[in-house]
Amino acid sequence: MVVLPSFANTTGEGASSYGIMTAALGLGALAGAAGADKISRIFPFGKILAAGFLLSGLSWLFMILLSNVSIWYVYTLMFISELSIGAINVLFSAIFQQLPDEQMLGRVNTINVSLLSLAMPAGSLIGGVMAKITSVQLTMSFFGIGLFVLALFYMGSGRMRKLPKVVEIDHTYVKLSR
Repeated sequence: MVVLPSFANTTGEGASSYGIMTAALGLGALAGAAGADKISRIFPFGKILAAGFLLSGLSWLFMILLSNVSIWYVYTLMFISELSIGAINVLFSAIFQQLPDEQMLGRVNTINVSLLSLAMPAGSLIGGVMAKITSVQLTMSFFGIGLFVLALFYMGSGRMRKLPKVVEIDHTYVKLSR
């Protein structure tokens, strides 16, 4: 996200393109979040993770490849990429609500949010430095590659791949003691 304004300047029309890009990302996340419950009732979570990150990573990489063809490819592929991320975020939140004891929910949520909040500045710093050293397109490509590698991890991990539907994941599945 830190290099998105530069990407909008190089591939689109600057501020207006940046606004449409952020709208496409936001709408994709919203649509994915809205469909998360329905998807989670049809598919096991392990398959959602693998397919979701694969879709997101490939969409992101195709977006970079097609960014010089038409800005509308960029907007569309950003929307598609964020669909699965929006759904996965909601499903992870649901799982983090289901796993711990009720009296531990606040602590688990605090740790989860704190770790995510700590990672954001580091990722932004790395992305900004990387874009300065290489290029905006290469930096954004590494994000797509990262999503793709994450999909490969979920596909290759037997335990992750075999995760059941979200409603079936509880403390007994992950062997948390009560």
